[in-house]
Amino acid sequence: MSQNDLDSMTRRRVQLEELVNELMADQPNETLVRELSLQVGVPVCGGLVEHMGAVLQKMDQIYFAQNEASKAKTAKSSQLEGSDVEFQ
Repeated sequence: MSQNDLDSMTRRRVQLEELVNELMADQPNETLVRELSLQVGVPVCGGLVEHMGAVLQKMDQIYFAQNEASKAKTAKSSQLEGSDVEFQ
């Protein structure tokens, strides 16, 4: 996964967090909810609970992908460190 992909996921995660905060507000701004939902690719669906569920599922996907990318990067770094060859 490239650095651009990770940056894009981070931006999307921040937008999703903003959307969650708006959905949890006492009086969610419907225009902002609709706009943020379109930006992150979550369809505006049914009621508040269904929409929150869809947003949280999307967040989970992004967190999982970022975690897997981080693990892969750490594993690759460990392999490179362990592959030092000493010449005599």
